[in-house]
Amino acid sequence: QGRPSPAEGAIFKRHWWRCEPLKAVERGDGTWFVPGVTEVIQSWDMTFKDTDGSDYVVCLVLARRGPRVWIVDIIRERMEFTETCAAFRMVTAKWPQATKKIVEDKANGPAVISQLRRDIGGIVAYTPKDSKLAMALAVAPFVEATDVTIPDPLHYPEYAQLVEECAGFPNAKHDDIVDALSQGLDVLLLTVLDDSFDEELLRDLSAGMEPVIGKGEDVPHPQSWTPQEFSGDDML
Repeated sequence: QGRPSPAEGAIFKRHWWRCEPLKAVERGDGTWFVPGVTEVIQSWDMTFKDTDGSDYVVCLVLARRGPRVWIVDIIRERMEFTETCAAFRMVTAKWPQATKKIVEDKANGPAVISQLRRDIGGIVAYTPKDSKLAMALAVAPFVEATDVTIPDPLHYPEYAQLVEECAGFPNAKHDDIVDALSQGLDVLLLTVLDDSFDEELLRDLSAGMEPVIGKGEDVPHPQSWTPQEFSGDDML
């Protein structure tokens, strides 16, 4: 019998996650591709060491089109430095479409970046803008609005782990998935919003117009999916 799921926190609710069939497709050469999107990235959260009590190394592969994000792959394992570098190469080979690779600039992150930049392009060091809690609070509205989609956890158990860890944050033992998710959504959605606002503001100013803050139109709320309770030996 698996351990009980942690109590749901106030930041990521289980029923907020939008679930659809896996959006990615495998090509004949073994690589994977996400059709109909404008950007695909890797988001890595590293760890310091490989012991039973250490945190996990986590990689999320995320794809974006407009305000929608699909999480199409996840790795969550305890790894030593050499294993982490090997996993990074494997994910890069599997997802050539993910040209930008975001690596948190702490723990083993700087060492991994230094080791792999010699022969892998697109590696970007990421410095968190705020605390773990503040970062999670900043991206949680996108999950609440069902703008973030995952494959059905009933068919892909690794995503049940994602749902449970996020639901238990900030009180769960591990938060590595939350860190990788927060930085990935920050890069894909919050940075895009900041850049779009700057471009619009510059257009208004160059045209001699008074800039308007907060203009926009209402967007219908997409239908959400209510997940079932998950349990298992690896649940938090």
